[in-house]
Amino acid sequence: MQTATVSRLSPRAIPATTFAAAPKHEASCTNCNLRELCLPKRILDEDMARVEQIVFARRRLKRGDSLFKAGDPFNALYAIRSGFMKTTVLNADGREQVTGFQMGGELLGLDGIGSGRYNGNAVALEDSEACVLPFALIEELGREIPAIQRNLHSVLSREIVRDHGVMMLLGS
Repeated sequence: MQTATVSRLSPRAIPATTFAAAPKHEASCTNCNLRELCLPKRILDEDMARVEQIVFARRRLKRGDSLFKAGDPFNALYAIRSGFMKTTVLNADGREQVTGFQMGGELLGLDGIGSGRYNGNAVALEDSEACVLPFALIEELGREIPAIQRNLHSVLSREIVRDHGVMMLLGS
């Protein structure tokens, strides 16, 4: 695994953040057919150029590869570009419990924001690709472009609503 350094957003902005990532692949949000799932619908052209800098790299995963594991340090969110993933956690007795299945356009890793560590595992169910979104860059852009901050809040809200739905289903 290679280590990549991110410090491209703004000359005044972000201290370099180091995290593990796949080799750099050119990723373009402007040309992505899943753009409307990850980004705000209305974003100015000059802001879009800055958003392009968030997607640092793409991780290509083979079936069975882990995107992240429970306990790994949190440093990025991941937008699934292609393929399918499953998320799991370990029960107290050591059994693996599936917590969700995700496909293109969905974000993974939100569970790490609060604790600074990923809570569960994310594993590719087939050959997949995910865009690496360093959280430090998302936070910086969110302060400068309100639509980005609102979009992140919307994504977090959808996850809460989804979790409530799953809990209601399990309870009935």
